[in-house]
Amino acid sequence: MNTIPWDLVATIVVSVFGSGGLWRFLDHRSERKSIQTKLLIGIAHDRIWYLCGHYIERGGVTQSEFDNIEAIVTPYLKSGGNGTGKKLWLDLKKLPTITESAAREADAKLDLEQIQRIQQETGGGI
Repeated sequence: MNTIPWDLVATIVVSVFGSGGLWRFLDHRSERKSIQTKLLIGIAHDRIWYLCGHYIERGGVTQSEFDNIEAIVTPYLKSGGNGTGKKLWLDLKKLPTITESAAREADAKLDLEQIQRIQQETGGGI
């Protein structure tokens, strides 16, 4: 009958858990995940800032735009996103829902206003 050499098993377990290599590996893995999480939160924050700012400036949001940004905001907030992203989201939720054609018209108007502003600032030329 084969018996398990418990003293050998105990030696291996203590060596593995006691070695700095395992803990260094786990710590590095945790640090890498933390950096990746921070990067994703940063990218989500950038999209929330840009999109919410655009829709707020426009004065309305389409249902598909709302659904899209909600898909970004929900995990962003659960992952520890900061207060500015949440504030923009809450401001966006107060906007009226507009049609796709109304959104295109409003965007075209904003683009034209921006071109006119640039022309004034540059003396008429772009």
